[in-house]
Amino acid sequence: MSLPDDTLLRNLNGLRGRIGSGERVAPTDIAAVFGWDAEQVREREISLGDTLLDVGRGFLGVQPAALFATPVRRNGGDPLSGAALYGYHAAVRWGLLVDQQGVTAFNSHWLMQDRWFSLPTVQWGDVEREHALLNAFEPVKLADGEPDRIALQRYPNPSLLQPVDDELVDRLDAWRDEALKSARSHSGVDEHLQTLFAKLFVLRTIEDRGLAPNVTPLSAAVDDHSSLNIEKLIQTFEQARQYIGSELFDNVKMDVIPAHVISGIISDLYIPRKLPHTSSRYNFSWIDSDVLGLAYEKYLSTILQPTPPAPQLDLFRESYRDVARISVRRAGGVYYTPAYLTKYLSRKCVSQFLNAAADAGIPHVVDFACGSGSFLVAAVDTLLRVLK
Repeated sequence: MSLPDDTLLRNLNGLRGRIGSGERVAPTDIAAVFGWDAEQVREREISLGDTLLDVGRGFLGVQPAALFATPVRRNGGDPLSGAALYGYHAAVRWGLLVDQQGVTAFNSHWLMQDRWFSLPTVQWGDVEREHALLNAFEPVKLADGEPDRIALQRYPNPSLLQPVDDELVDRLDAWRDEALKSARSHSGVDEHLQTLFAKLFVLRTIEDRGLAPNVTPLSAAVDDHSSLNIEKLIQTFEQARQYIGSELFDNVKMDVIPAHVISGIISDLYIPRKLPHTSSRYNFSWIDSDVLGLAYEKYLSTILQPTPPAPQLDLFRESYRDVARISVRRAGGVYYTPAYLTKYLSRKCVSQFLNAAADAGIPHVVDFACGSGSFLVAAVDTLLRVLK
């Protein structure tokens, strides 16, 4: 149900009083004002430079649907940019930034004039006049697309950003094309690239999450001129192998992949191409593991094969080889289960086991067609909540 207008206004005025008195409000407090279940809001602190924000994701079922943010410390970085950048990584389109000035609605997947899309700040003295906009961020109305309708009426035709997983897949696919077109030998190039991508995804994740401070960052292998230092990259792989203890980093073979392709891939895992501000960079600690898994699954859904070279009509030009893209979804029985289904089914499965065998300890979970492991990740998340 939607909140009555007078209830939302009363909640907002109460929030205004707390902020005006210098009290630090939490994202759960902001979410509760708009009728969200505070127990379902996942909070964390993020930074953009030296600017700190408290952010919280509100969920509809198991899907993140709204972002609530408030500045903790302002020091150079724009809080709205920080909140929108986090929302983009965390797959939350609409958000609210609340501070002493008022409430600012923004969309992390839209751009307006090369800036994050945002509506003018609703000053605290104007909340009654703008109640229709603010009401749109109650759970039922947000799920019905009310913020989209209001925003597009006022500011039509924003530029659209691809979700982070699609953007990463597009960049990786572009480098696959380049590798097959420029490699000296095409035997096994695509297979080696798949293994390389898996390594790089893991390394970027443990780097941004601060899990392995002794592992040299991937960026150290690429200099300011985008040249690859293969020795430094192999050193990073060796450090990761010792730290993680995984076969993923054994038998590193990259001599079949052109060096400029490897350096380009590494750069594109740091620097987004379409986000506002040249200083923006990907933060893999903000991307859910199932989103990264979905990106890898989408990447694996096609294989690339070099086609026979075109007739060489000019003796002074190298022959050109094109690339054929072949879908393996149908042939391989590959199907990408949406995150809300993997989370629901995994919770249901684990909960039923624990309810039926309360003293059985931690269950073994098996997925015979695990792909990138989305069901297994969801099952581990469920077990962690239960064990905590």
